[in-house]
Amino acid sequence: MSNDLRSKVIRLAHQNPALRPHLLPLLKGGNKVASAESDFIDGYIEGLLHTSDDEDGRPLNRSYNARDLDSASLRNIQQRCRKFLSMPGVEELIDGREEEAGTDFWLTHNGHGAGFWDGDWEGDAEKILTAASKKFSESYVYVEDGSVFVD
Repeated sequence: MSNDLRSKVIRLAHQNPALRPHLLPLLKGGNKVASAESDFIDGYIEGLLHTSDDEDGRPLNRSYNARDLDSASLRNIQQRCRKFLSMPGVEELIDGREEEAGTDFWLTHNGHGAGFWDGDWEGDAEKILTAASKKFSESYVYVEDGSVFVD
């Protein structure tokens, strides 16, 4: 899947939460063999790039991708995601939906208008995953010298 098409699918999923269960599996595609943790981190980064804007107000995912992340920022993202995944019950609740959960983790802990709480997660999962996400501080994203930084 091209990066442009991938970005459009992510945007559509973000704008239409009811379609997420049908759209997000399309993003896995290709011959990519990845662990659940890797899928979760990928989803987190996709959410980050989709909802963060450059200095001209354009979503970062139009011009940047995961390879543009500063190495220290990437390590911090990986640590944050691993910490979230290690919280009691989290891995069991997101099993099979790791990429979607990574995006929802980004959205929830940064106070966006969507996330775990917007109706895609059934039963107590919504409450548990939202509460776990809220234990993390908001992240700030900026671009400098062609690299994406996350504080």
